[in-house]
Amino acid sequence: MEYRKLGKTDLELSAITYGAFAIGGNMWGGNEKKDSIDSVKASIDNGVTTLDTAPFYGFGLSCIDRSMLTP
Repeated sequence: MEYRKLGKTDLELSAITYGAFAIGGNMWGGNEKKDSIDSVKASIDNGVTTLDTAPFYGFGLSCIDRSMLTP
């Protein structure tokens, strides 16, 4: 994974960001919660450090909680 500094800060972010818009389940044909969680975990396992999510994505269902990602 390639990483880049954020502006003039010391933060380094992955060049690829995980976009969580569709994992709320009501858009793009729907999906299973387990598949959504697995895709987030896979992106993190592959070096993604930035997750794009918002309360209105999937009516709040795409907000990623740390507890979703732990066994």
